[in-house]
Amino acid sequence: MSRLLLPLLAALGLGVFATSPAGAALFDDNEARRQVATERKRIDDVSAQVGAQSQQLDQIGSRLGRIEEALGKNQAVLDLFREIEGLKQEIARMRGQVEVLANGVEQAQKRQQDFYVDLDTRLRRPAPKASSSTRSARVWARSKKGSARISRCWICSARSRG
Repeated sequence: MSRLLLPLLAALGLGVFATSPAGAALFDDNEARRQVATERKRIDDVSAQVGAQSQQLDQIGSRLGRIEEALGKNQAVLDLFREIEGLKQEIARMRGQVEVLANGVEQAQKRQQDFYVDLDTRLRRPAPKASSSTRSARVWARSKKGSARISRCWICSARSRG
């Protein structure tokens, strides 16, 4: 019997609640329509904001794509710039080496010129008169083939004195 009583009491309670003024205000059609309209407006506003933010996001994405593309191009330019700077440093180093080598060649040429002038000066000096015994000491005996060899010439003796 308590099983039948419980649903009956529930139905009676709902009936009392529906006829009371508080229950009537809870289910008023105008109020519900107004709340639904308010919620629809809020949903429409949020949808508009989401749409606007979606457009902004698309714009930001496209700008980011352009920036990344420009950065890729700039990276190639940066790589070329670094390579050019490296080549400039290598050229400067090679120029220094060329300068050192040119200086070495110039000094070698100057030494060679000094040696040539010294040799020419020695060759132009009149030879000292040598006695016949000195000349004969300088000449070796003829070989079997008949050629004469000189053991020391006057240039070599002048060098050893100078």
